[in-house]
Order: sequence, then structure tokens, then C-alpha cells
Amino acid sequence: MTQRAHRLSLSLRSSPAERAIRAAVVLSLLVVVQVTTEYIVRLQGQAAEELARAAATQQLAVLRAQVEGELASTLHLTRGMIAHVAIHPDMTEETFRALAEELRLEGRHLRNLGLAPDNVLRFVHPREGNEAAIGLRYADLPEQWESVQAAIELGSTLVAGPFELVQGGEGLAARTPIHVRNPDRSQGRYWGLASIVIDVDSLFEAAGVHEVSRSWPLAMRGRDGLGMEGDVFLGDPEVFAREPVLMSVPLPNGSWVLALELRRDLAPAHLQVPLVFRLLGLLLGGVLATLVVLLMRARFRNRQLALHDDLTGLPNLRYVRDRLERLHRRTRQGGEGFAVVSVDLDGFKSVNDAHGHQAGDRVLGEVARRLRDTTRVTDMVARVGGDEFLVLLPGIVERDDLERRVRELSLALADPIALEDDGTIEVAASIGGALCARGEESIDDLLQAADARMYRRKRSRGR
Repeated sequence: MTQRAHRLSLSLRSSPAERAIRAAVVLSLLVVVQVTTEYIVRLQGQAAEELARAAATQQLAVLRAQVEGELASTLHLTRGMIAHVAIHPDMTEETFRALAEELRLEGRHLRNLGLAPDNVLRFVHPREGNEAAIGLRYADLPEQWESVQAAIELGSTLVAGPFELVQGGEGLAARTPIHVRNPDRSQGRYWGLASIVIDVDSLFEAAGVHEVSRSWPLAMRGRDGLGMEGDVFLGDPEVFAREPVLMSVPLPNGSWVLALELRRDLAPAHLQVPLVFRLLGLLLGGVLATLVVLLMRARFRNRQLALHDDLTGLPNLRYVRDRLERLHRRTRQGGEGFAVVSVDLDGFKSVNDAHGHQAGDRVLGEVARRLRDTTRVTDMVARVGGDEFLVLLPGIVERDDLERRVRELSLALADPIALEDDGTIEVAASIGGALCARGEESIDDLLQAADARMYRRKRSRGR
């Protein structure tokens, strides 16, 4: 090698310091890529968890509505018989049989019906196979007397069970105390007890419980309506220990609790991050920015969804509270005032009871639309509860202007609402408002003032 070539070779060699810096940069880049990959892995896992929980929540909400609807419709069937006894306490076997047969035709989940004047079972349908039960005194049956006494003390329906039936299967016992009506139709003396036995398997099959349990780890607890304190009577009790989605099913004077375990396998494939992703992260650093952008967009969308009501699309309580705080702060700093209007639907529960939850959802959606159409672009309409709405009116600082806007909202909600079965529902609303002209009141005081005026109107109309 010539001297010149040797010098050139030496000049191309890095110094130890330069090699150390280069190695440090390379190592740093590898560490950054690996740390970023691990960060993405964790975020992807959280996103998968959120999607799995959202899917479980949606599935469980549908199931709860179906169970509640099936049970409520079955319990409602006995109201006619109870009312008949309250007015005509001299029940005959012929009359009871006619009433019971009619109820059995309507109630597909009914196994047995009974009437126990003075807590002695004297009328049973079907009579065949239950002859031995006639004449039984509830006070002589310790396993039933406690729930019977509880129903009498409450003065309303109490659901016991599920429990094993002698004839096979499981049943629920719904017992309702009956009081004879006085001539002025007020409640008089205690007459006895009406009881029905509901076929649990038939009820749950109709409500879709068995279908869901074939695809999801599902459990239910709250035997005898004791909620979380009650025993597990459906599914694997371990489901309750695996951080499931929980929802309460209301019963007369009690509740059940549904638990649905998350199914993470339902998350999209790109969220089910395998172990090899950590190794590929070293080679796929170029796609890091794309993944981060996609993740940020997904998280932004999740945040947006968290600020809006799923059913109506309106802002929820969290969103409207933030807007309210900004308006209040601006008013205290000398800006224009605003008004808060509280809207509460009258008798909305009866809509769900009479027409079902689908009709109730349609009513809420139509009310939301009418409120939006009646307000300005600068106003905000929010759903803050089951049948409760809140309207923010920036720039409204005079009582006359507020009352005019309240009247406009009332008129917008006055027209009947069409149902899918071509029927209509009239849903009135109680509305009250409060003004914030200088920001001297607190936000809670404003909301309480609006609610107070709303409830005064509700009471004045006898709602």
C-alpha cells in the first residue's frame, strides 16, 4: 500500500469519540422506537379494552331492557284481577276461573295464579294438580311466610325467587296484598293476597337471556330481589369477580344485577396486539407516525362520544356543565348574561310501561329534535337525565324574554308524537328557567332555581 493510500484509509476511520456518539445515537433511536412501540402496545390494549367494554355495555343494555319489559308485562297482567277483588271482595270459584283463564291466555310465562283471602289459599288456577295446595295457610309455611309478611308490610308487589318448582323448572313468585276499596274508592281493610308463579325459563328465553349466554359469559344475581346482596341464580358466579359490565334490572321493591364479562376477542384485529409486534417495532419505525395519528383520532372520537348522549345525540351533563362554567365565568368578568332552562317530561314512565322502551326512545328522540329546532344556533340543548333536558340561552337576561322562550319550548313539545305503529302519544313537559345577569349566583344555585320553578309548574298542573 502506498503512503497516500494509507493516509486515506486512516482518514476514513472514526475516532473513538465519534464512534461512541454514533453508537449512542443509534442506541437512542432503537430505545425511542422500542419505547414508542411499547407505548403503542399499551394504548392499543386500552383501546381494545374500551371497545370490548362498549360492546358488552351495548349488549347488556339491550338484554336488561328485554328482561325488564318481559317481567313488567307479565306482572301487569294481574292488575285487573287485583282491582276486581278490591271492588268485589266476594270472589266465587266461577269468577276466579274466568279471570284466571283469561290471564293465562295473555300471559305466556304464567304457571299458576292464586288468591288467598286472609292469607289462606282458596283459589288456584290451574286447579288440576294443585288440589293439595287449596286451604294452605301461609302462616304455616315458614319458607314462604317471611316474604308474604314483607309484601303485606310494603303494601305492594314483592317478587321472590327464582326457586325450584315441584312440577319442575324454576319459578318466580310475585305476591301482591289486596285491600278492599271503600265506597269512596279509598283503601280499606286488608283482604288477602294475590300470587302468581312465573316460569323463569320461559321468561328468560323470551327476553333473550339464553341466547346471549351462549355467546357471552353472563351471570345474574339478586335472588328474592336483593340485588348485589342476593345469591347468583344464573351463570357462573366467577363472572362477578372478573371486572364485568354490571347493570341493575329493577323489580317491584327490589332488583336483580346482570353481569357480562368482556369479550376482548371482539375487538378489531389491529387492536389485538401480538407479541411479535414488539419485534416488528424495531423495523417498522416509519409507520409509527401513522399509528399515532390513527390512535389520536380514535381517542379523540372516544372523548367526543363521552360528551354526547348515545340515544339523542345531544350533549350530555358533562359537556353542558363545561359550557355552563364558561358562560358563568364570562358573565362574572363583565360579559353578557345567560339563562338556564330545565325541561322535565310529565308521565314519561307511563309511556315505557304502556308502549315499551322502543316507544320511549322514540319520544326522547323527537323531544330532542323539537328542542333543537326551537332554539338558536348559539343555544345549547342537552340531555342530563332519563327524561330531563337542559337548555342554555346565552344573551337572555330579561325575565320577559325568558318567559317567551319557555312558552316557545312548551308549544314545540305540545303536539302529539307519532309512533311506528301509527299511534300517537301526548307528552307534556314542565319547564322552568333561571337568569344569570351578573354571575353573582353559583352554577348550582342557578340549576336549583331552574329546577324549583320547573317543579312548581309541575305541581300546579297536578303532574
